[in-house]
Amino acid sequence: MKDRIKKFLNLIFPFIDFLYILQLDEYYPKMYFKRIWRFYFRRDLQKRGNLKFTQRIKTTFSFSLVISLVIISVITFTLPLHLFFALPLGVLVSALMVPLSVGVANLLATPIYNLIKRRIQNEARNIIQNQGKNTKIIAIAGSYGKTSTKNFIYQLIKSSYKVQIVPGNINTPTGIAVWINENFNPSTEFLIVEMDAYEIGEIAASCRITPPDIAVLTVIGDQHTERFGKEENMRIALQEVFTKAKQGAYLITDKETKYKLSNDLKEKVKIIRETGDVRYKGNPLNTKGLSESKIKCLRYALAVAEILNIPYRYVVHTVNNLEIPEQRQKITKMMEYEGIDDSYNISFTTAMMGLKTARKEADKRGKRLLVITAGIPELSKENRYKNTKYGRALSRLSDRTIVLKSILAKDVIKGFSDKSKYILVPNMEHVTQLLKEKFSKDRWFILLQPELTDLYY
Repeated sequence: MKDRIKKFLNLIFPFIDFLYILQLDEYYPKMYFKRIWRFYFRRDLQKRGNLKFTQRIKTTFSFSLVISLVIISVITFTLPLHLFFALPLGVLVSALMVPLSVGVANLLATPIYNLIKRRIQNEARNIIQNQGKNTKIIAIAGSYGKTSTKNFIYQLIKSSYKVQIVPGNINTPTGIAVWINENFNPSTEFLIVEMDAYEIGEIAASCRITPPDIAVLTVIGDQHTERFGKEENMRIALQEVFTKAKQGAYLITDKETKYKLSNDLKEKVKIIRETGDVRYKGNPLNTKGLSESKIKCLRYALAVAEILNIPYRYVVHTVNNLEIPEQRQKITKMMEYEGIDDSYNISFTTAMMGLKTARKEADKRGKRLLVITAGIPELSKENRYKNTKYGRALSRLSDRTIVLKSILAKDVIKGFSDKSKYILVPNMEHVTQLLKEKFSKDRWFILLQPELTDLYY
């Protein structure tokens, strides 16, 4: 009964649904107002996730509730109508404006939370400046490959130095700051930090807290281009890990990324070796079982290890026992099938890397390749064609593809000339059922890509 009442109230006043959309868009006003029109008259949006009732959500809900009450009051007491007509009209207009009220409430809450974030960041900056004077910072930024590179560096240097690593996918200025405030150990010799951005200035803010002594820029690619608006903005944002590093810092990237950097940086960077076998101090290493993308992450980590003069014998042992982060092109068992779990994140480039790796691994085992995908999200206008391009690659390299019915599916299936090579399904529950009915565990190798959030359905 209680759930039915909640559902009914959300049908009329959909605060929960639109707070959920706001949270999925990480409270960015521009993305929220761009997104809500597709959901405006839809309800019960929490299919693949749930609203988390954080303090910010509670504050935004309170503000949006006040805005709704103001709308009701203004219409009820200012229009020249009898209260019997004016009050229902006020309630109706207020209900229709809930998505906008949530957006305006977020705009009102943003300056408050920016002040709170700044205080948290300043506290962390002071800790590093005062307690971490002898701590060297290793920072990793890039469109993709950050978390794997970060973890590989940690594995390579942890036995030679006192090392702390900011764990998981904590990579925003405030996330890094909160972790430092709660966990930093003044005896740490090296602190490894991952930095990411949705807009220009975010990595610069992270560098103000933890200015890098060694900075790695994995790649300037095609991820989050929808948020940046254009690739040039993304280039400026990502290279901040170099421009805001300490004077004399080691700057590490690859040859392709070097030529995307501003001219004043091009001569300062150290380029990793990308061709041939993987070597450390001239000696070959065994990278059997690592995908092409993970080998590149390892090359970055080895460049850092070489700067820190990690013993060759320890590097050999570590590389032979390298631990791959979960959901990042890791060969594993999923739903009782052998395959590659690449379900954490996706861009066109990483999707192609995963597809080529999966094809090779399937062929090695004498199996057919089944890809499960929802498409590539967050593409800018200049990159929208890439879902169709990816569809063509799927048609060529996979034996069958299960396409989840996201808003991107239409563009993906345009790339298939043979309609029998893909199956369109509404959600992962249908995928599970389909696997049981049509795909033998002994004959099929799976590539699992992200299901994506409810923003894309």
